[in-house]
Amino acid sequence: MTKKEKKKEYHRKYYIKNKKRILERQGKYYIEHREEKAEYYVANREKIIEQRKKYGRKRRAEKPWETHFKNAKQRCTYPNDKKFQYYGGRGIKFLLTMDWVEYLYKRDNAKDMEQSSIDRIDNDGNYTLENCRFVEMSENRKRK
Repeated sequence: MTKKEKKKEYHRKYYIKNKKRILERQGKYYIEHREEKAEYYVANREKIIEQRKKYGRKRRAEKPWETHFKNAKQRCTYPNDKKFQYYGGRGIKFLLTMDWVEYLYKRDNAKDMEQSSIDRIDNDGNYTLENCRFVEMSENRKRK
């Protein structure tokens, strides 16, 4: 018996012996108790929604540049993103770090803007420190 076959046999025996525990871990337990969870959610819906809003706002208020960083990086690097064809698909690379985006945000006083947006000065250039700035969303839309 090869090492691979021994390992397979060991896992098979382990599964047979611990089937109940494994199924509970894999979600069988949660499927069986779905109604209890649904009842809890219905009873505490407002409280749950309020907590989600509170902590989401707090995070965005502390580091508002994170959203700009994540969105710009995603549209340049993830082919499944809706806007990838206009950014990463055209060869535009995202070469900024979170610290640089924070620096740009503070340098351009984006906190004072009504709706800030990260903008590339050269439309065909990459997202680099020299090529990016924060502007009003309305101004950025006009440039398109």
